[in-house]
Amino acid sequence: MALTVAVLAAGTPSSAHAALDQHITANQAAVALDPVAALKRQFVKRHGVRITVYSASTTVASDSRKPTKESAGVVEFDKGGVMATDLTYPSPGSRYIQTRKRFYEYDKDPALRHPKKKWVLIDLQPPFLIEVGHIRVTDPATLKAVLATTARTQPGPVYDGTRTTLYEGVITFAELGKAYPKMNIGFGAKPEDYPDWTVSWKLWIGQDQLVRRAWSAWREPNNTKNESFPDEYISAEIADIRLSRWGMKLHISQPPAHQVITAKEYTKWRDAHS
Repeated sequence: MALTVAVLAAGTPSSAHAALDQHITANQAAVALDPVAALKRQFVKRHGVRITVYSASTTVASDSRKPTKESAGVVEFDKGGVMATDLTYPSPGSRYIQTRKRFYEYDKDPALRHPKKKWVLIDLQPPFLIEVGHIRVTDPATLKAVLATTARTQPGPVYDGTRTTLYEGVITFAELGKAYPKMNIGFGAKPEDYPDWTVSWKLWIGQDQLVRRAWSAWREPNNTKNESFPDEYISAEIADIRLSRWGMKLHISQPPAHQVITAKEYTKWRDAHS
């Protein structure tokens, strides 16, 4: 770098100096910015990120070890973090729009849709579906806890146009639960019920310190006591999320009111037409 600077100073136009200064400044900023701070800087109203989720599950009833595409869509932020998501699930063919207070479903099968009310307002309000093995990749506290368990790093491939660094480690349910107290595992169990169970994880982080890919493998405990499953766990899971276009301008709108039916009204309609 010192030799390059000397050559530029001796025989290049002032524009080259400006370009070099910008390059150095950008590199210094990237080094100074850690992944948690970089994530927080994305929390800008009407901006977001595009995500694609792949998953696989192995149980006594099914064995899908190779992750397949589960969902894809966009995540919108505001200064408080995730404020809305719009995700499409190829199988069974549904689209979900979720805000902090509302959760809507659109079924792509015409036979399952009300002729005039395309969207169903679901009574249950689940947590935002942006996690990989209980690792909430858009939550600063969780990201900080995960990175604190980093066991190794190495150069990674290019994702979303940026060279990445691969971080790897293992985190316990207890550690994840401490970062996100509302976390549930299995069928309604809490992290403290299985504190020593672990999630193996990998994060590919770009030069701007933003996560471009997140992968994890873990077991869901059999807290249902269902005898048809192994005693210890009900399934072995793999999840793989790709994130791109960080900072994209985005506004997720709720469906028009005249196209929305409540879950109770929908059930009544289905019963009358089945």
